Amino acid sequence: MADMSLRGATCISRAHLDSIRSKVLEPHDDYNTERLRLKALSDERASKWPNTLQAGRARKERARLERAAAEENERIEADALEATLQAENRRVQIERANKVLFDETDKVKTLHGKMLESDAIKENEALVAYKKQIAVLRKAQDAAFVEQQRQALEAADAVELKKYEEARQRAMQQRDAQNKQLDELKAKILAERAADKKEGQLLKERAEKEAADLRAKELARIAKSKEHNEATRAANQALQAFKLKELERQKEQERAIEAYSTKKANQMVNAFSVLLISLLLFCSMRIALSKYELCLEQVQFEACAQTLTLFAICCVCVSLCVCVCVCVRTRARALQSRKTLVRK
Repeated sequence: MADMSLRGATCISRAHLDSIRSKVLEPHDDYNTERLRLKALSDERASKWPNTLQAGRARKERARLERAAAEENERIEADALEATLQAENRRVQIERANKVLFDETDKVKTLHGKMLESDAIKENEALVAYKKQIAVLRKAQDAAFVEQQRQALEAADAVELKKYEEARQRAMQQRDAQNKQLDELKAKILAERAADKKEGQLLKERAEKEAADLRAKELARIAKSKEHNEATRAANQALQAFKLKELERQKEQERAIEAYSTKKANQMVNAFSVLLISLLLFCSMRIALSKYELCLEQVQFEACAQTLTLFAICCVCVSLCVCVCVCVRTRARALQSRKTLVRK
């Protein structure tokens, strides 16, 4: 029965149970105290977090204070270094001024003069000794160089003498070999001359025979060339005659084409002139008749007379135009006939 009653129960830890009892049993002041404690604990934990706004502000503030402190330390060090340099400069200037004042006294000037004279004497003595050492060394060096040159010349003479003897021996051997080669060459040349003489006789006979053959071939070639030249000349003459005929035919065609073109042009000019004259005559007559009818309707006899006079003038003008066109055409035909005669 007891097991059946505990089957639906929930188990909790003792700490959880104590926490529940403290919240239920403790008064309200203890609750505020616990809240403050938890807040202080949370603030302490948050102060250790590096990524909060407060931590960033604090870090920036610390960095600013550290930079300010570093700059201040640098300024202090620079001021101390500047003070040290100024003090050193003042000391050097004071020492230089004291030395100048000390050197300006007569005793010091005399002492300096004596010291300079002593230094000059010592320097001259050292220079004289150095020159003597240089002279001794140069003499020894010259003697050693002369001895070295003498030994080198003796060695060179011995080498040259040996080379001369070897060259003379080689020349003697070469002369003997050349004499032997000359004797052999003479015998060979005499034998070759005899053979060449015999071969030359044979070549002469062969050359004479080949020359005769060549002369015969050349005569045949010349005869054939003459025949070919005659045939070529005849062909050239026939070709020139054909070209002249073709040229005459082309000129005849050009003259026929030009005559036809001139004829057509004259026909077109005549047609245009007749058309223009007809048009002018028609217009003039039409205008004159219109004015004449208008004058008759208005019973203006003077205007009618003027209109008839104008009509007569128009007829005269048209006649003059016809005469000018006929003259121009006659002149063009005369020029064309003259050109044709000149070409012929």
